[in-house]
Amino acid sequence: MEIQRVKKLIKGFFNPNKSVAQIRCALNNFGDIMTFKAIQEMLWELTIITFWSSGAKMQFFDSILGLDKLFKYSSLGGGTLIFAPRSSGWLTDLEFIIARTIPLFTFGTGVIDPNFIDHLNEISGKKNLIDKSNIDEWITCLKKFRLVSVRGVESQMLLRNVGFSNVEVVGDPGLWFSLDSIKERNIKKKIGINVSEYSHFWNNGQKKFIQKMTELLNILLKDNWEITFFPTMFEDVCTSQGVASNLNSGENIIYENYYDVKDYLKKLEDQDLFVGVKLHSVIAACCAYTPAIMIGYQPKCYDFMKTMGLEDHFFRSDRFEVDEIYGKINLMYKDIATIQKKQFEACKLFKERLQNFGDRIMETVTGC
Repeated sequence: MEIQRVKKLIKGFFNPNKSVAQIRCALNNFGDIMTFKAIQEMLWELTIITFWSSGAKMQFFDSILGLDKLFKYSSLGGGTLIFAPRSSGWLTDLEFIIARTIPLFTFGTGVIDPNFIDHLNEISGKKNLIDKSNIDEWITCLKKFRLVSVRGVESQMLLRNVGFSNVEVVGDPGLWFSLDSIKERNIKKKIGINVSEYSHFWNNGQKKFIQKMTELLNILLKDNWEITFFPTMFEDVCTSQGVASNLNSGENIIYENYYDVKDYLKKLEDQDLFVGVKLHSVIAACCAYTPAIMIGYQPKCYDFMKTMGLEDHFFRSDRFEVDEIYGKINLMYKDIATIQKKQFEACKLFKERLQNFGDRIMETVTGC
């Protein structure tokens, strides 16, 4: 991985006019892998190098060569980053980079809902770190970018509510991988499942969520559904194993190849339905045109579903009831083709928006 970074840095040194320093979420999970690969494919003519929680590395390169010798541009990539508290490192890193390069674009970035953070802080008794000062500092950064796009309509609304209106919705970058057609399927009660306890949940309700999902899955098994778990990260694999051990069947599959986006989609294409909690597990299901229920653990999940026109298939992780989801599964199973068509149309729309946004980025680069 470091070898690839060095190769990119050398390439950037010899052609800085097409080199971009990017701040993004770069954890070892399916969502971050999916969004970064999508942006790389759309902007294949650019050399994009990620700096993530790497202030020391940025300062090193800046002190030795100067970041402007390696990068002409900077960007904000995938992840729910905007409004993140300064303590997370995102804001500080972004300020450092845009002070030394031309801030060019944000690409389908998510915006954190301050009310959700207030909710979590109230439960835990912690100090609110996303205050007006923090938000103002983010807006100051965003105003410097030539092109600003966000993941969804809720993200756009959050920015407009604080007076930043020069922002467009292009969809999540992961939608770039949506398939070209709907595969004809042999329907036989196969359902993909994503369970997770990782990160913040509404009402800190991870344990209750897992209990309800285990109950739901046992009902599905009794109803002769074939279950395949789709983790998005190592922690999800462990959670899936724990849930599977409490099911009334030893034949459940755990698909662990979340590093390979296209293979992940191919496996999802074989499912009749999907139920997931992590955002990009459901985005992937939509890309494969597998009708999906989102049991969202954070506002960013609703942001995506509303943007896609699929909010009828959204349930909050702290509010759903087992009978409610089971009933929804049965209704969707009877109407798979209609839902697939809706997914296809939404994916087509946002894939075009992503492509158009990428084209405008390239026009800006080549026009300078």
